Amino acid sequence: MRKTEIANKRSPGNPGRDPGAPGTKLSTRADPWGRRPNLPRLQNLSGYTQVAILALVLTLYCCLNPAVADRKHLELPAIQLLDQNGQPVVINDQWLDNRTVAIQFIFTRCGMVCPLLGYQFGLLREALGARAGDSVQLISITVDPVHDRPEVLAAWADRYGSGPGWTQLTGDKQAIDAVVKAFKAFSPDIEDHTSLILIGNADRNRWQRVEGSTPVAELVRTIDDVAEPIANSGS
Repeated sequence: MRKTEIANKRSPGNPGRDPGAPGTKLSTRADPWGRRPNLPRLQNLSGYTQVAILALVLTLYCCLNPAVADRKHLELPAIQLLDQNGQPVVINDQWLDNRTVAIQFIFTRCGMVCPLLGYQFGLLREALGARAGDSVQLISITVDPVHDRPEVLAAWADRYGSGPGWTQLTGDKQAIDAVVKAFKAFSPDIEDHTSLILIGNADRNRWQRVEGSTPVAELVRTIDDVAEPIANSGS
């Protein structure tokens, strides 16, 4: 298997738990691993207002976590998952060949961060145009595979503009856990899943983690950067 390096712009930990319980107290303590403080679920707000608030909240959470300079290795196992159409997909180095990928980790019952992540990928797919599904692939991996079966994932993504170039993946829990661990994004509590987006190109040996609230234009620039051909130092 190929080992590739991941350059972390932010801590690879997690921004988010959404307790959603009435009377939940707001904690302002910043977790050193990037988990976000607890917030009550948004209610009685318009869709646009919710998106704006979620973007602001997620940006503030990410800003609480200092940037880290360490580098980590990525080693992909050959594990079979299912896409949103119920078709088998084997996650391995070959699956990532000849394309740039943007990977996020979500679950459909998440009420705080995941709607923003879905909204971001819908906008990103539009911004990429014909490149989506060709040279660039967007991938949402559920961390709640018991509930998030293919049809559930498909319905979730449809709300945010799913289409060619955006794949949603599920599978049995053991397989999902192994894949999420390989991407250095595992948490034993699904509500503590990371909101960071992993953008990489295995052929170029380039990987970056960026904040889930990153503007779409900057996500496109990061995709372009990791896909840029490696300069020949001998020329």
